[in-house]
Amino acid sequence: MTLQRAQIVAAALQLLNSDGLDGVTVRKVAARLDVHVGGLYWHVKNKHDLLDEMANTILAEEFTDMQPPAPGLAWAGWLAAIAHRLRRAMLAYREGGRVVAGAHLHRAVTLAQLLACIIDTLQAQGFSFDEARWLCQTVVSYTFGFVIEEQAGPAPDTLAQLQAAGPHHPALAAAIAGRDEADDAQASFSMGLRYILLGAQASRSAAP
Repeated sequence: MTLQRAQIVAAALQLLNSDGLDGVTVRKVAARLDVHVGGLYWHVKNKHDLLDEMANTILAEEFTDMQPPAPGLAWAGWLAAIAHRLRRAMLAYREGGRVVAGAHLHRAVTLAQLLACIIDTLQAQGFSFDEARWLCQTVVSYTFGFVIEEQAGPAPDTLAQLQAAGPHHPALAAAIAGRDEADDAQASFSMGLRYILLGAQASRSAAP
């Protein structure tokens, strides 16, 4: 069997969905492909290399192209759409957030291209380089963190502790009561992102 890198990555992503990130090893991927583990090292140097390739594939499935805002579309709406696409890409795989957030930019080229596109676009919209890179980092880091927490989910004892504290903290009790709504995660992500973008807009307006 002549192995291709794409076959190895596909098998690793299947393993990710079935066993989780901690269950992904080069040896297990070789077993899934029914090949000797040594054959994989012609294509991936180690697990870190494999994870970077997985991150690249996860993002490439969503970001087949990266374009600046269409004429008439404000930068905030464009950046919000990018963040939602990034979240959607990571949610497509079990623990996809951990895989992508931990990727190395020199190998996960799709992530590097995405970050460069955001910074270049913001600069073209009038942001300074520092403003563009900090806003890019803030939005992407927020998206990474949100998805990692979303995919991990709260531990049962954490929910029990929150519910026990509810009678003493009415606002907390109300927040817990509404967390089971089907669109809760989507709405929470959108609201947090909105606050970030509104803050960026306000900061630019207040600048001398």
